Amino acid sequence: WDWRVLWFLGRTKMANNEAAAAQKHFDQVYFDLPGELAPKLALGLAAELAGSLDVAIKMYDLVSRTDPGFVSAAFGLSRCLLAKGDRSGAVKALDRVAQSSGLYLRSRIDATRMLVRYDLQPPGSIDLAQASALAESLALDGMNRFRLSSQILSAALDLLTSGKLQPNEQVKILGRPLKEVQLRFGLEESFRSMARLLTGDARIDLVDRANAVRPRTFV
Repeated sequence: WDWRVLWFLGRTKMANNEAAAAQKHFDQVYFDLPGELAPKLALGLAAELAGSLDVAIKMYDLVSRTDPGFVSAAFGLSRCLLAKGDRSGAVKALDRVAQSSGLYLRSRIDATRMLVRYDLQPPGSIDLAQASALAESLALDGMNRFRLSSQILSAALDLLTSGKLQPNEQVKILGRPLKEVQLRFGLEESFRSMARLLTGDARIDLVDRANAVRPRTFV
């Protein structure tokens, strides 16, 4: 008997995409070494890949709370909560990533994108405003900034034009009121800004998208 045998068996199963089998091995290592964080993190990842989200959430949460330095646990917790439809919880999980971490910026960008995703459920005006505030607080340059801005504006515009949200002058999205015309101008500007940084077909495609989204005017 040696826990290292189970540990390497689990890693081998993971390498062979046998997450459910790996989960059993890591669960036994966790039982044998209850005070160690590595088995908990490994069990969380195996459980996530095997579809056992409740187990994964428990392990990721335990690791992240015990040692915030394990930022992979915060990202894993966020993924699992989002998969269960808990957008707010997923965003809060990413708040655990310390500002001193090298993945802090990545956590802020991921949180922003989660707030405007509506493959699970449409975001509300509060989600959009929060995503906007997050994006404006980030020190992004060039294509990354314009791409993130276009995602937020596109989501807001889609929700307005589909009738899932109503115009609201009080809600600001990247400095613009939540109104169709203003969002169209903002999205057009983002597309054209990205186009200026590209060449060839990619640039042409963005110009076409900018022209398509631009509101009709007399000019």
